[in-house]
Amino acid sequence: MWHYHRSWKAGSEALITVGIVCLLFGILFFRQLFTEDYLDVVILLVIGGVCTGAGIWIKRWDKKNGKK
Repeated sequence: MWHYHRSWKAGSEALITVGIVCLLFGILFFRQLFTEDYLDVVILLVIGGVCTGAGIWIKRWDKKNGKK
């Protein structure tokens, strides 16, 4: 039997890590939101939120529907 859950686990952890790093950089440069150059910070925050959310969703999906 093939076990796919290990690859899903590694992928979801990588997505969560990338998401958290992007969110941390977005928070670090949060002061730029109040200047005219705010698009970069918004993109970082959106990418961080999407990656973190997708990683958590994949982790939950794998626990619920993973191969045995």
